[in-house]
Amino acid sequence: MFGTMEIGGTDDGDYDEDDIDQLNIDEVDQARSDVLDNNLTVDEEFQHSLNERANQFSAAGSEGNSINTTSFPSIPKPKVDYQYNDDFSLENELNDWFTANELKKLPLFKQIYMNVINVPDFGLLREYEQSKVVQLLLKEVQKDEPLNVLYCITYISLGAYGAHKNLSHHVESVKKNNRLLSENNITPILIKIITKSFYNAKESKDKGSFHSNILFLSSTILFFLICCELDSKDQCSPVLDQLEEQDFLNTLVIFIDEWRWNSLPNLRIRNIIALFAKTFQFLIGGLNDRSKSKDYTCAQFGISKEQNPSKLTTTPLDYYVFREDILARYPTSIPVPSTLPANFENSSSLSQFINIARTLDTSKSNAALPVPSVHIATPASSPPSTPVNKTNKVERSYQTNQSYPFIYPTVSGETEYDVVNVPKSIEEASQLCASRVQEKLSLKQLWNERDHFMQQERGWTDALNHSDSKFDDYRLLDPKPELKPLIRVENFYSKSIPYLSSLVHVLLQVIISSQENNQLLEDDSKDTLNQMDLELIKAKEVSLKNGSYILVLVSKWLKVSHILKFEYLCTLIYDSNYFAILMQYLKSTGDSLFSRIRNTVLNENRYSFWSQCASLSPSAYSIPKPTCSIDENFCFSLTNLLTIGSLICHNKTQRIIALSEKDPARLFKPFFLIINSSLWKPVLKMVKEITPFNGRKWKSYNMDLISMVYLHMKPQLKENWLSGRDLDGELKDAYGQEIALRAIIQFYNLRRYGDVMSKLGYEKRGSDFFTREMELLAVSDT
Repeated sequence: MFGTMEIGGTDDGDYDEDDIDQLNIDEVDQARSDVLDNNLTVDEEFQHSLNERANQFSAAGSEGNSINTTSFPSIPKPKVDYQYNDDFSLENELNDWFTANELKKLPLFKQIYMNVINVPDFGLLREYEQSKVVQLLLKEVQKDEPLNVLYCITYISLGAYGAHKNLSHHVESVKKNNRLLSENNITPILIKIITKSFYNAKESKDKGSFHSNILFLSSTILFFLICCELDSKDQCSPVLDQLEEQDFLNTLVIFIDEWRWNSLPNLRIRNIIALFAKTFQFLIGGLNDRSKSKDYTCAQFGISKEQNPSKLTTTPLDYYVFREDILARYPTSIPVPSTLPANFENSSSLSQFINIARTLDTSKSNAALPVPSVHIATPASSPPSTPVNKTNKVERSYQTNQSYPFIYPTVSGETEYDVVNVPKSIEEASQLCASRVQEKLSLKQLWNERDHFMQQERGWTDALNHSDSKFDDYRLLDPKPELKPLIRVENFYSKSIPYLSSLVHVLLQVIISSQENNQLLEDDSKDTLNQMDLELIKAKEVSLKNGSYILVLVSKWLKVSHILKFEYLCTLIYDSNYFAILMQYLKSTGDSLFSRIRNTVLNENRYSFWSQCASLSPSAYSIPKPTCSIDENFCFSLTNLLTIGSLICHNKTQRIIALSEKDPARLFKPFFLIINSSLWKPVLKMVKEITPFNGRKWKSYNMDLISMVYLHMKPQLKENWLSGRDLDGELKDAYGQEIALRAIIQFYNLRRYGDVMSKLGYEKRGSDFFTREMELLAVSDT
C-alpha cells in the first residue's frame, strides 16, 4: 500500500486538515484491509533461484567479505612507498648537481687534463704518484689564472672517469679521489677561489663568463668533497674544521643576499643554494643529528623525555587551566602545584598575550550563565503538575556556572553518611593530570626570556645587558660531540641575522618559479615536452628540493638552539606571504596527486652524470635504469613545504586565521586519497589547527579530514580542539598575541645580538623616564 501512495493524496481523494483530525487511527478499517498486490507474478523456479542467490550473499557477508546485501566493496587507496628521510644517496646527489649543458663539458675536462698533465690517466697512477700530481695542481691553482688547473682538479674530483669498468668502480673512485684532495687541505684554497670569483663575476662585465666558469668549477669540487664526507660519516674530518674556521656557511648566506639585489646569471645561484644545503647538513647536521642533540641538551638541563610514546601527556599551561577550574569548583581541594612561574598571569605586561590561560570561568559562554540558586536537596513530595501553558516558552540554559563552587555534599562511597569535600574522581583526575605534565626546553627558554622582558618593561635598564642565559648557553654544559652543532648554530645565527630575510626571500622565489613544473608534467602535456624542457623542469625541481630542505633544516635547528630564534625565522617566512605561495603550489599539483607522484619522467632522463661518464670510458659500460616507481624529489619537496606551513602556524591564532581564509581543506583532501604517513603528518597538523575556527557547515563538509585527525594523530590528555574552546577570547587576543611575540623576539635579538641588529637599524635606547623627557625637550628647543 505504501508503495502505491503518492505524497499528499490517496486513491479516495485528498483529505483536508479537518478530515485528517477526525480519523481514528486506532480502529481498523475493514474496507481498506484488503490490499491489492499489483506486482507481477513470479513462478516457483525463478523464486527459488533468487533465494539461492540471496543466501550466497548472506554467506559471503558472514565470512567477513565486504560484499553483502547492504554494502558494496570499498575501493582500496593506493599506497605510496615513500619514507621521509634526509639521508640521500651519493649517486643521486652528485647527479642532481649538473644540468645537460654542463654535462656536455665532461669531455673537455678530460682533454685538458691530458694536455696539462703529461702522465697517464689519473686512475692508473700509484697512490704516491697521485698525491704528487694533486700537490702540483694545488700550487698552480693559487696563481692568477687558475681555470685550466681547475679543469684538471675537477676531472680528478669527478672520479677520473676515463677508465672505469662499471658504476660501482666509478663511485669508489670518486670517494677515493676526494679523500685524497681533502688530505691535501684543498678546502681553504677552494673557499678563497669561490669568494674571489663570485665578486669578480658580480663586478666584471667583460669577463663575467670567465669568472662564472671558475666559480662553477671550484663549487663543483667543494660540493663533491662535502658529499663524499657526508657519505663517509666521519665526525673527525679535517674538512669539517676547515669549513668552520673559514666561516663558509655565513659566506654563502652573504652570497645569497648579494644575488637578491643583483640577480645575475653569472652568480650561479642554483649551485650556491645546493652548496649551502649540503654545507649546512655537513657542518651542523641532518634531522637525525638534530634529534640526538636535542635529547642530550634536554637531559643536561634536567628535562626528562617521556619514555612511553603511547602515553598521553599534557602541557604545563593546560594543567594550570585544569587546576584553576578544579579550585573554582572545589576550593578545599589541594591539587599538585603548577610548574609555571609565579608571575605567569601578569596583566600589566605585553607578554601576557603570548600564552593566555583560558579557564572556564573566563569564557564568554560561562559569563552569560545565571548565578546558581542555593537549593540543598531535601526529602519533599513532588509538586503537583501544572497545566500546559500555551504561551511562548522562555529558553533557559541548564548548564552550570563554573565560576561558583560546587555546593552539594559528596558521599565517599563507603557509607552513605561519610561526606567528603572533594569527590574521589576529582582527586584521581588531578593526580593523573599532574603526572602527565610534559615540560619542554622551548617553554623554559621562553619563560626565562619573558622574565628579562618584564624587567625591562618595569624600567630595569640592566635587563638588556643581563647575561643570564641558563637555558641556551651551551658552554656551561659538558663539552660533548652532541653540543658542537649547537655552538655552530649559535655562530651561524649571530652573524646571519641581517641576511636571513634575503635567504627566505630567495628560497621562496625558488618555490614560486617551480609551480609551473606540476602543470607541465601532467599526463596531457608531458608527451609533448622535448629534452631541453625536461632539463629545465629538472633543474627547478632540484632547486626546490634544496630550497625547501634549507628552510626546514635551519628552522628545526634554530628551535633546538632557542625558541625565539626559531620564531624569528618563522616570522620572516610568514611575512613573505608563505601561505599564499603554499596554496598556489598545491593548486598546481591538481586533483590527481597520485599521478604526479608516480610521474618518473625526470628520473628517466638520459642526460645523467653517470651515463655521460660511462659513455666516455673505453669499456662504455651501461648504467642500470632507476627502479623507483615514484618521484622521490617531488615527495621530499612537498613534505618540506607542508612541514613549513605547520611550523609557522602552530598555536598562533592570527596565522591560523590567515591559513583558514585560504580555504586549504579542498587542497588537503587529495592527500588522503593515497596512503603515506609522511605526507599525512603535516597536513593533519594544519587541519587540527584550522578546524576550531570554522563553522558547522565547514565541519560537516570536511568530516573526513576531522576523522583522519582522530585516527592518525596522537591525542593529548586534553583534547578540546574540536569543541569546548573559548574561540571568542582567542580571536579577540589574536592580534595581541602576534604583537607580543614579535616584541619579545625583538627584545631577545637586541639583548643578545645588539651589534648585529644595529645593521638593521635597531639600537639600544635607555628606558628612563627623565632621559626621554630631556630628549623631547631638546628636540622641541631646536
